[in-house]
Amino acid sequence: MTGRSRGISMGKKLKELTVFLRGWINYFGIAQGYQKCIYLDCWIRRRLRMSYWKNWRKVRTKVRNLL
Repeated sequence: MTGRSRGISMGKKLKELTVFLRGWINYFGIAQGYQKCIYLDCWIRRRLRMSYWKNWRKVRTKVRNLL
């Protein structure tokens, strides 16, 4: 779902991910504990950063967006 080469917009990707994670955390969050949710959050943020980085492509775009 967070693949870098998936050909959909970031807005749509984030919306799909939000729906999926909301259901997943509601189902497993209480039983598994809070700490696993923190680890999952870090992993998802890293995957989204990788997706943005690939989406920007050119160095000039990366510099402009990071400023």
